[in-house]
Amino acid sequence: MWSKCVTALGAHSVWNHLLYLKIFKVCRFFLFLLPAEFSHDLGLKALRFLYQRGLIGLLGPTLLVQPILLLGMKFPNPVGLAAGLDKNADYLDALGALGFGFVEVGTVTPKSQPGNLKPRMFRLRKEKAIINQMGFNNKGVDYLVERLQVRKYKGIVGVNIGKNLTTSVEEAAQDYLFCLQKVYPVADYVVINLSSPNTPGLRTLQFGDHLEKLLAILKTEQKKLAMQYQYYVPLLLKISPDLSKEEIVSIAKSLRKYAFDGVIATNTTINRDGIDKSKHAKQLGGLSGAPLTDAATVVLEYLNTALAGIMPVIGVGGIMEAADAAAKFKAGAKLVQLYSGFVYAGPQLIRDAVEVWQQLVTQNGVPKSAAFYLFTTSGCHLCEQAHALVIPLLNNRWPLQLVEISDSEELMEKYGVRIPVLGVLTVAGLWREMAWPFGAEETREFIAKC
Repeated sequence: MWSKCVTALGAHSVWNHLLYLKIFKVCRFFLFLLPAEFSHDLGLKALRFLYQRGLIGLLGPTLLVQPILLLGMKFPNPVGLAAGLDKNADYLDALGALGFGFVEVGTVTPKSQPGNLKPRMFRLRKEKAIINQMGFNNKGVDYLVERLQVRKYKGIVGVNIGKNLTTSVEEAAQDYLFCLQKVYPVADYVVINLSSPNTPGLRTLQFGDHLEKLLAILKTEQKKLAMQYQYYVPLLLKISPDLSKEEIVSIAKSLRKYAFDGVIATNTTINRDGIDKSKHAKQLGGLSGAPLTDAATVVLEYLNTALAGIMPVIGVGGIMEAADAAAKFKAGAKLVQLYSGFVYAGPQLIRDAVEVWQQLVTQNGVPKSAAFYLFTTSGCHLCEQAHALVIPLLNNRWPLQLVEISDSEELMEKYGVRIPVLGVLTVAGLWREMAWPFGAEETREFIAKC
């Protein structure tokens, strides 16, 4: 009897999976007959229609829960949606229902702007790629904030912010400052986008005095907002894949200097390697998809090495299948994001990427490039007791490093820890920076034992 039930359930699951694949492939076939940007908008509207009628399950698997603790938050799973797909949070609830562990909306600017002239999005089906020349088209930050205030999606939401086209590079900091102030109360984390190739001069903000000035201004404002709202919203920087190793090291030094909370690597590329035979090869704009896979992973690996594990890196760029996600995790990514791969492969890619992450954790613990941190102060008896419990546990499977701080205020100021501090030693270092393999209850029990 039991075996018959199991067989029936298995057959039902297989049938649902085959049905999903058929539905997705039919939808994709017809959408791909249309111009890229039109089909993009139409697909999102159809997705929202299905969500509002409780039919979103037709498009694939629901949320696969494999929690990861990072940036002071509990992500349901480590696979998110990259910025750019839903610029104004118009489709957040529907996208969130597909199984993403987090969703990033934007890029949003202080004022609404139409973006560049159409056509400005090109689909390269043979190369499994997309070229976009969008130019931060969005309805403005006030509209996005209103949308986030009424969202039903309960998951983690990041907001990607940029500058208006009419704002000079010299005055760009004011645009980022304005957006940060606006989105802080409604965002779980905020991303500073300096790497889009479609806004003239924007990428120059990734270097030298421009970057130093911007990071300093934003970190100062972040501290003020944290005091005002009594909670801390992490700040991340999104970088370009078209950086030299020396430029990556320089950016990493600046991020460490100003105690940024994390980095997203990478944005789209202006490189055209791998698409030379495409009719769209000479189109300007940012290239995403399969041709970006290896380059984005190389930048991620360089960046992770340069940061020495001080802050987490989110990997994005060319994740078209589970193996690409695995490569990002092995290169040091704590989370990954999908965009072009989601367009080509559909929601099934979310589940595939989550499952490959779980396989890596099961086989090897956290990928070897990761390191756990324990925050401590000298002469703290409580810290010494906790070390005796934690170090043997973690060093058997993961690299571990102790970070000495002066007091809990420094822990908040430099590292953005938002969970309660026990003495000064805290599991927050594990919670914020790395993939802590236990749930909240187990973590509380661990703290109690300390």
